[in-house]
Amino acid sequence: MLAGVYFYNQNTVVNITEPIIIENDPNSGVITLQLENGDIETISESGERKITTSSGNLVASQQGNTLQYTGAEAQDKLVYNTLNIPHGRQFDLVLSDGTKVKLNSGSSIKYPVRFLKGQDRKVFLKGEAFFDVTRDKAHPFIVNAEEMNIKVLGTQFNLSFYPEDEDISTVLVEGAVVLYKEGADMNTNTSSQLVPGQRAAWNKVNNTMTIKEVDTNIYTAWKDGYLLFKASTFHSIRSKLERHFNITIEDRSGRLDNQIYTATFRNETIEEILEAFKEDTPFEYVHEGSKIIILDTNINPNKDANEN
Repeated sequence: MLAGVYFYNQNTVVNITEPIIIENDPNSGVITLQLENGDIETISESGERKITTSSGNLVASQQGNTLQYTGAEAQDKLVYNTLNIPHGRQFDLVLSDGTKVKLNSGSSIKYPVRFLKGQDRKVFLKGEAFFDVTRDKAHPFIVNAEEMNIKVLGTQFNLSFYPEDEDISTVLVEGAVVLYKEGADMNTNTSSQLVPGQRAAWNKVNNTMTIKEVDTNIYTAWKDGYLLFKASTFHSIRSKLERHFNITIEDRSGRLDNQIYTATFRNETIEEILEAFKEDTPFEYVHEGSKIIILDTNINPNKDANEN
């Protein structure tokens, strides 16, 4: 059900140095795990299995929608795995220290099979994830989002870093985090600290940081199965729908992208969601396989569909 869609006729503007290497096709529909040696395992969300090295050492165990590394055998060097989540899927990861990571659609995370004593716990993310970090004062937890690092001891926060987005978004739910640029020393002049209820948006184009108080549920509802939008442009909503349903939405009407909506969905199909938006802003569309075309109403829908 659509929960309160509001329309406003206005426009809005709305220390490991090893580089991250993530191979991911978000449109593949297949969850994959890339091992240190380059081998790629396909992960079935309903499967149960143990993942081992070629010599038989335990790497991780899978129970359905969760991949867990807490039973991984001891390592004397950092060995990395990369978990790739395609569009239309979500998946849970438990790291060797017990830190829980929920990965949203179209995300990749690179992480050590086992963290090492005396070294920071550093992982690398592209996409979106909710982190519930196990506290360990001796080993700070660091998430790298390309040019930005988020450092924590034990906390809950949401990090969103999709290549197509202008901002790297960090929303703190519990605890404390410090943000600083990759390669920079962390001090009061080069870092920013968040308190619960704040969101930091690092603009990748302008290299500027904006921090403000927010309703954290808007940014974390996805992990509980909700699509929640508050005063969001259809342009930003469209991107989230594309990732959630593994589809492409093309707006040929030229009218919708800057329209603003507030809405909550759960378990609705893409057709039901579009029909709800149509109640406030009438439009026509055709659904062709994995592509939805919002039509220019001056064009005959049947003619337009036949031409594509």
